[in-house]
Amino acid sequence: MNAKAKSLGMNDTHFVDSSGLSPKNVSTAADITKMVKAAYKYPKIRQYSTTSVHTAYFKKPRYKLGYTNTNALARGKKWNVELSKTGYLDIAGYCLAMVTNIDGKKLLMVMLDAYGKLTLSEMRDELKNGFRPEKAEIFLTLPNITNVPNLLS
Repeated sequence: MNAKAKSLGMNDTHFVDSSGLSPKNVSTAADITKMVKAAYKYPKIRQYSTTSVHTAYFKKPRYKLGYTNTNALARGKKWNVELSKTGYLDIAGYCLAMVTNIDGKKLLMVMLDAYGKLTLSEMRDELKNGFRPEKAEIFLTLPNITNVPNLLS
């Protein structure tokens, strides 16, 4: 994972496990932006990360397990979310990275240590009322997500 991160130019990222649950995993919003751009190239990642609910069926032992998307914006289908990754750790807070379309503009958003639903509501209002340059670290307009200059430098 660390080699792949480096190959993507994620120079401020280091993983100690693949679960994402270790507080020793570190990254930045700029690096996560690079990872999301890379993940966006894979249709299955986009599909699986935006599926509202999925039930997996197992044979031995026989049982089923339901998975619900933790991104309410993707799950509720109120927004056109094309890729989503959520996370939470006590040390990191609520985190969200997603690609969506708002008024015909493709946006990649990365929020680290956010405040859950209040932040999402504020984000929705911000997007409806217009982009403010001072919030550029959160809201990135991406006309072509597969070929975008680094907007955070």
